[in-house]
Amino acid sequence: MKTLITGGNGQLGRELRNILPTAEYTTRQDCDLTDQNEVREMYRHHSPDIVVHTAALVGDMSHQISNPTEYLSDNVKMNTLIVDEALKFGIKKLIAITSTGIYPNVDTYPIKEEQLHDGPPTFGFFSYSIAKRTMAVHIDAIKKQYGLDYCHLAVGNMYGVHDRFDENSHFIATMMKEIAQARATDQEDITLYGTGKPLRQFINASDVALVIKQMIDDNIYESFNLTDDRNISVEEMAKLILKALGCRDVRIKYDASKPDGQYRKDVSIEKFQSFFPEFQFKDVEKGIREMYKHNFNE
Repeated sequence: MKTLITGGNGQLGRELRNILPTAEYTTRQDCDLTDQNEVREMYRHHSPDIVVHTAALVGDMSHQISNPTEYLSDNVKMNTLIVDEALKFGIKKLIAITSTGIYPNVDTYPIKEEQLHDGPPTFGFFSYSIAKRTMAVHIDAIKKQYGLDYCHLAVGNMYGVHDRFDENSHFIATMMKEIAQARATDQEDITLYGTGKPLRQFINASDVALVIKQMIDDNIYESFNLTDDRNISVEEMAKLILKALGCRDVRIKYDASKPDGQYRKDVSIEKFQSFFPEFQFKDVEKGIREMYKHNFNE
């Protein structure tokens, strides 16, 4: 069966290239996924049996707060077109990537999949989260109405060797970039948003790729949360990064006038484990060392 993967140059797409070399990949240079005609032409050209949708406009909290319109509009457009045109084209299998940020603040943790609509997502990533939540609803509706193998994975804070180190960086890459810059310029400290107290779950992009491959190989098309269930505070993660980098000469400061985002959003991976009971997540310190060595040649 022919597999088409969007976001082929993103960090998850590049991990998938390593383990699904016969799949076909699209990038933003190949196709504007917010343009209906281009999406239709993409499907006509590739004629896939399976679609894995990893493309998205992503960025750290400060960038998302500054650009809420683009994070909503661009993601809603591309997600809706990818899913809707796949249905029209007769594609029967689709896996799409959402985020654990789509979940609301709740009274009990960890959050289970059925709690998605128990409230709005948090302020800091609101536009992005609403766009991703809308895609999840779209996919669930198609699965219910047409009985197709369409599913979505709510992925934790993703990091890995192929992350970006610009305004569209993920959390760990943003912190790593600031630490590397501080070392290079002999800064004594760096300042991070918020208090450092919020709790987060992390997952290496290579682990997400392995799960997607196994889903395709084993014909598992179910929606579930996907992340390492270890719950780490922002402050603890900053210390882990400093330790993994052997960096003892940079101090972490926090700007409490900036938003923390959701205090905790840890999710249950019980459903995931029911399908993949033997899966072992990559150790986060090992993943951070690999990421730094790959990108900063140290």
